[in-house]
Amino acid sequence: TNSYATGSVTGTSSTGGLAGSANGAITNSYATGNVTGKDNTGGLAGYTYSATEKVSNCYALGDVIATDERAGGLVGWAKGEIENSYAKGRVSSEKNYSGGLVGYAEKAISNSYATGGVTGTGAYTGGLAGYASSTITNSYATGNVTGKDNTGGLAGYTYSATEKVSNCYALGDVIATDERAGGLVGWAKGEIENSYAKGRVSSEKNYSGGLVGFAVKAISNSYATGDVTGTDQTGGLAGSAVQRITNSYATGSVTGTSSTGGLAGSANGAITNSYATGNVTGKDNTGGLA
Repeated sequence: TNSYATGSVTGTSSTGGLAGSANGAITNSYATGNVTGKDNTGGLAGYTYSATEKVSNCYALGDVIATDERAGGLVGWAKGEIENSYAKGRVSSEKNYSGGLVGYAEKAISNSYATGGVTGTGAYTGGLAGYASSTITNSYATGNVTGKDNTGGLAGYTYSATEKVSNCYALGDVIATDERAGGLVGWAKGEIENSYAKGRVSSEKNYSGGLVGFAVKAISNSYATGDVTGTDQTGGLAGSAVQRITNSYATGSVTGTSSTGGLAGSANGAITNSYATGNVTGKDNTGGLA
């Protein structure tokens, strides 16, 4: 509590600008130095391993480089909640789970943001969180994101089918060298509501969407404005939407091959009170809306 560090840090496993690993709460604290490590590398803490303690009212400004997995601008691997916190450094990882704020988050993220660009050569790369197991609310990311599969402007992968992404946004461009790329979320298992993305999205394989690449649950009151380029199942809002889309829209141009739509590349649920205005270019199964 009420602590800070300003120096650069280089380590191996569990490396952080303030703490390598922490079993208690971290509050009202910050770190400003660059951090280089192997796995579990974070601008503030490498690994916070208590599920009942929070990271709250904290920030980190340094760049983070990891030669292995779980790299975050604030925390590499967070087992507890993160709230009212931010990170501004760039994040780079040579393997999985890279996020502008947190690489791997097991609990909720709220009222937090990240502004640095994120580059991951593995899976699960996000402007705020690479992998999120719980809710993300009232949070945003502004940096560009480049990853392999499951790449998103806010989160690469939101794992829980019962937790939501709500009142969030992402502004950065998203590039994926594999499948499931979204301006907000690459692969969303839970609902997305009251959220938006403005970055361009490009994927070399399937499931590309201006808001979400692959959406398992409903999308409501959300929109995307960036252009989208992909292959199979490419949409201005969602590459593939398994459930309903309500009160949502997309305005970007969409270019794909099979199953290309101005709003959704493929949609299994109802589409209500929603629209798309962008130009659509595709080969098979191409539509202005879906």
